[in-house]
Amino acid sequence: MTTYTSGHREVKRPIADVFATATAMVCRAVTDIVAASSKEWIHSTFAQLAPLQLFPSLPVEGEVDRDIPYGPQRRHRFWFRPGGPPKLPQSILVFVRGGGFVGDDKSEPKSPLYEHIGLWAVLNGLQAFTVSYRLAPMHEWQVGGDDVSLAVEAVIKTVREKVCEPSEVFLMGHSASAVHAAAPVTMHSPPSEIADGIRISGVYDNNICKPNPAYFGERVDLHVQRLSLQGLANFDFPLFLGVTEFDPDLMHSNAVTVMHKRLTSRKQCTQFVILYENNHYRPILLLNSAVDTLAARFLEFRCRHRTKHVRNGPA
Repeated sequence: MTTYTSGHREVKRPIADVFATATAMVCRAVTDIVAASSKEWIHSTFAQLAPLQLFPSLPVEGEVDRDIPYGPQRRHRFWFRPGGPPKLPQSILVFVRGGGFVGDDKSEPKSPLYEHIGLWAVLNGLQAFTVSYRLAPMHEWQVGGDDVSLAVEAVIKTVREKVCEPSEVFLMGHSASAVHAAAPVTMHSPPSEIADGIRISGVYDNNICKPNPAYFGERVDLHVQRLSLQGLANFDFPLFLGVTEFDPDLMHSNAVTVMHKRLTSRKQCTQFVILYENNHYRPILLLNSAVDTLAARFLEFRCRHRTKHVRNGPA
């Protein structure tokens, strides 16, 4: 038997059923970006994967604060789950959720999803934050990135004031928010605490794909300037790039482009992971589940770069 949450209820379920459900989801993996972006398909995916979330086997200390402001705007909010008793040093995971630049929030109503990322992080010894930001089309480039940069500074300050001195920040972005999560190191002078970047299924080079005009604007001549590729290529910090087997081809080609640029610019081999038998959403939604395929890769990456990385900044 395994224990999982349905809504926020603790439920017992045979482990064979868990794997059967997950396998069925794999078989329904969608390769067409249009289908994978439809609200009906997304809601169906969420509904089927939420019951796979595991309750922690160990108690998690600290109350969740779901609505901490980090700036003056309504969507300048982040979610914080303390990682247990204070001790030095403290590592931080900041997760930025995707949503096609135009939607979604730091948690999913009446569901454990997205709060589960903070729970997983705390169970692995991290302070955990998820961030919301202003949305397109009302707010175009580079507002989302500016918001994430502001949030990272506020997160570091919050940990310093409420817990103890932060040692390192792991900044993780999925899908559209892989672009926003790149902002602190591509468009700003990043805090020294940023140690690593984790980007899953993102788009970084508008030269090889058609960018979403809701965020990048209608002026095609500006699209080639509104990208995070060069910053990711030039900045000297460990980078984890992931795509899923059934991600759209443009996400595969974008990841390869970043790897090539970093190799030629910094002579660094980027850790690159293809998450096989997964669609666009599944690796993120199944963190902290019995069928998680991403966590072990991230934790291995973290262990290899555990010694604080001394960055030299952009080339």
